[in-house]
Amino acid sequence: MAKKTTSRGRGGRGSDGRSKGARPLDHTCRVAILHGADEFLRGECTKQLRDALKSAHGDALDVIRFDGSSATPAEILDELHSFGLMAAHKLIIVDEADQFLAADPEASSRVKSARELMEGYAKDPSDGATLVLRARTWRAGKLDKAVEPIGRIVSCAPPDPEQATSWAQTRATKRHDVKLDREAAAMLVRFTGADLGRVDTELAKLALTAVDGAIPASAVEAMTGVTREDEFFTLQNALLSGDRAGALEHLRELIDVSRHDPVPLMYALLDLAVKVHHTSAAVAQGANARSLAGKLRIWPFEKADAIARVASSVKPDQAAQLLRRTVRTDRRLKSGLADSRRAVEVLTATFPSRGR
Repeated sequence: MAKKTTSRGRGGRGSDGRSKGARPLDHTCRVAILHGADEFLRGECTKQLRDALKSAHGDALDVIRFDGSSATPAEILDELHSFGLMAAHKLIIVDEADQFLAADPEASSRVKSARELMEGYAKDPSDGATLVLRARTWRAGKLDKAVEPIGRIVSCAPPDPEQATSWAQTRATKRHDVKLDREAAAMLVRFTGADLGRVDTELAKLALTAVDGAIPASAVEAMTGVTREDEFFTLQNALLSGDRAGALEHLRELIDVSRHDPVPLMYALLDLAVKVHHTSAAVAQGANARSLAGKLRIWPFEKADAIARVASSVKPDQAAQLLRRTVRTDRRLKSGLADSRRAVEVLTATFPSRGR
């Protein structure tokens, strides 16, 4: 098969976290190594590759994940070389790949190690599969050299504050369709740290409050500071506990004691209503609630379980009504047509309470 030489790229980051100037993760990539401590960037690069493969092969793409701390080379190689019954192409993802490659065979010195087997595979990869090795830490070696001609090696190291600020501006425009000036972006990074996953979560929240398509620094200061103190979404935890009276009491403490503005707190209710709605619809169709956690950005998993319990207690049409009511209230509140405190109290009091 023809081989393409691939460069690793240097310089700043694009909106997906990749180094500028690097060849994109496209459908021609047979092996990708995504290494670095930033889990969000590893996920974004994986999504980019998955989308490229779907574009090339349609919906007949089979995504298979392995835990590198327990998977064996035989299992992974067998999956790489076997043909799927329905899939036109396979995307094989190995997490904790550093642990997988570090495991040497114990039975005999004549048996090749996992790293040696992957080096051999990279020299003659399957045309029907793409292998993604993801790891927090990485030891460069012969495997990197074997991968370069047929794949990509991407550093997903956490950015410094300056890089994170630039990334936030680009991300706001490309993903959330809003403008974020330099001052607001720098303030956001100061509040969240250079954690791109958290920055992106905050951007999604702030985009809902954008004024004339832009996020002002005042909104960042008002809303992100609350999240920084880990109090903003405690209202969600109170609602998911199943205790309406307790949730109302907690809401009043946030407003009266912690002096939080009810308007930003409204986002916590809207965010939860969206997640309950999507989860209710998916569970009704037989989906596993935990499988939605990554897509809906629900963490930790215990929270996903609590949302699933609430979603299972209502029918999908009831969850849809909850979402519509929350959206209407949010719109009235932002238009100045509703008392902000009264609005969040009513929604909190009527939220589905079977969270236990």
